[in-house]
Amino acid sequence: MRDPIERLISKQRMKCRKSGRRDAATEVAALRKLGSQRPRGAELRGNYAHTLTELNEAFGLNNCFIAFYETLFTPDTYGALCCALRIPYREPNWDEQVNRSRTSTTVPDDVLDALGHWQAANYAAVEQHCPEANLASLWPTAHRWCRR
Repeated sequence: MRDPIERLISKQRMKCRKSGRRDAATEVAALRKLGSQRPRGAELRGNYAHTLTELNEAFGLNNCFIAFYETLFTPDTYGALCCALRIPYREPNWDEQVNRSRTSTTVPDDVLDALGHWQAANYAAVEQHCPEANLASLWPTAHRWCRR
């Protein structure tokens, strides 16, 4: 799972990049629209509340590999994933970054607030299902805006 607000920002940035419109004003306008309109189907992929509930009911979360994007590319999490999948650990090239998208665009507080309001249920569900996770540390953006 990834910080739900950062996930939305990244997804929107990729859409802008693919359409050749990667300027800050376009990114912010698209995020503002996303936060105010919440397009139909936009919540399906990142609906952690639904996914965690379904996984828990079907398998029990203790029988599932649950991890966070923010720690996925670390030896500990990658090793745990290999163990869960019962595949041999092979040291990846940690320096290679594929499909990385950096931006200097500052997302205004009102947009983050709208996205946070929208994603608050997801944040709360992850807190409930994964109480051992330090979401304030893992997801600082969501922690700031989903807890309001």
